[in-house]
Amino acid sequence: MSRIDWCSEDDPQDGYTPTYFPPRVSRRKPDWLLRREAPGYHGLLDEVYTALHADSRRLAMMGARSIIDKAISKKIGDHGSFVAGLDALQNANLLSIQERPIIEAAFEAGSAAMHRGHQPTADSLNTVIDIVERVIHAEVLEEKAKELAAATPKRPPRTNKTKGSKQQENK
Repeated sequence: MSRIDWCSEDDPQDGYTPTYFPPRVSRRKPDWLLRREAPGYHGLLDEVYTALHADSRRLAMMGARSIIDKAISKKIGDHGSFVAGLDALQNANLLSIQERPIIEAAFEAGSAAMHRGHQPTADSLNTVIDIVERVIHAEVLEEKAKELAAATPKRPPRTNKTKGSKQQENK
């Protein structure tokens, strides 16, 4: 739904800016988040999604930056700066060369909103939220994979027969 406000004293040359309900940056929480599978992030994520629903783009972007920072600290501790945290993640083989620029772009967008008053577009904000969801979901899947591996029955041990002996038995 959209709403356009009009007043008889408005200049018709100015045009009209519609207000959308829900806002264009609004989005549903992912199923894994609804199942409360991201311990330690729920409060921040709830606030980010609330900011999205209110079209508070800067606040949502700042919250996304905070979540990235928290995810780094949760993995390897506080290293004093974002770059030092990413370096530590890479040194521990927890961050690939391909993933680093993706996370850096999201963090920088959050920094621009926080420190330079940048108003992100709906597309750039949604990209950052996609990146944040990916980072948190990877952490969730890592834990789920451990649980799955522990619950999966182990393969029975193989006998010491070789291929040649199987062929001999078949003759």
